[in-house]
Amino acid sequence: MFSNYSRIHKTIVGLFADIIYVNISIYAGYLSRFKGNIDPTAFSPYIKLWPYITCAHLIILSIFKAYRDPQELSKKEIFIKTFHASTIASLASMSIVYIMRDICGFMPSSVFAFAWFFNPILLTGWRLFIRYEAKTSAPT
Repeated sequence: MFSNYSRIHKTIVGLFADIIYVNISIYAGYLSRFKGNIDPTAFSPYIKLWPYITCAHLIILSIFKAYRDPQELSKKEIFIKTFHASTIASLASMSIVYIMRDICGFMPSSVFAFAWFFNPILLTGWRLFIRYEAKTSAPT
């Protein structure tokens, strides 16, 4: 699937996938926190802050070198890098929300705790899928 694309194309696809998975994990955090019935007043700050939260996640994933080629890393290294980046990104997101609470409102902290649980699972799964796909489509 990705074997015919250049490194930059793979990075762009990876960035878009990370944007989607980061926001899915936060939405799943909201669903978990509110037991499927999301309070609109609690969700409104996320709607205003999602670009900042997503950028913070992408920058921190980049700092932790999570965008390296998954074939260069072992499965354990992929998980550890993603787990560490997700932990720091969750703390950074909580900081962003705290700093901007007067402008945008305040998100419940438990949402970030739930999102922190979902984030490494989704991002590691995505990276392992790329690694598996690259190995199976490689010419022998």
